[in-house]
Amino acid sequence: VDIPVVADFRQTDIDAGGQGAPLTGYFHEYLTLLTGKSMIYINLGGFANISLNHKSELISYDSGPANYLIDLWCREKFDVEFDLDGQLASMGNINTDLLVKMLQEKYFKKKSPKSTGFELFNRDWIKSKLSEVGYVKEIDVLSTLTYLTVVSISNEINIYKKSLDKIFFYGGGSFN
Repeated sequence: VDIPVVADFRQTDIDAGGQGAPLTGYFHEYLTLLTGKSMIYINLGGFANISLNHKSELISYDSGPANYLIDLWCREKFDVEFDLDGQLASMGNINTDLLVKMLQEKYFKKKSPKSTGFELFNRDWIKSKLSEVGYVKEIDVLSTLTYLTVVSISNEINIYKKSLDKIFFYGGGSFN
């Protein structure tokens, strides 16, 4: 049977000049209308995505890495697929020197709309940041990567905090 299939929205949207999530923001806008609340939606997947209606404008973009770097580090350094409930990260300490280097990434300074992926945030990116600060224990790198997700999302929320009633977290990483 020959059935037309619409797929690969992300790449098609990027190829057309978009940010890779052409439908998500519209769905969130609809949910916001239903609830009557000014909400920000945060999807925690491999990368953190944000959607909100700000000053009557629909905004959707990536805030930065979420589970992708954490999972990568867990697989390579601890031989586990992911950090269940953040148990491993909670055993380490945040390395502030490494965190500062990570947050100096130009992507975090860009204004929305913006999108990112594993082309920027990957193993080589982690290694380059580590080379700038020297030795960091593997468990502390994991703690720092986890905190990087928290800080990068928080920084974006703070841009809009005065106009928000609620924050809605979703996606596989929302349980980490």
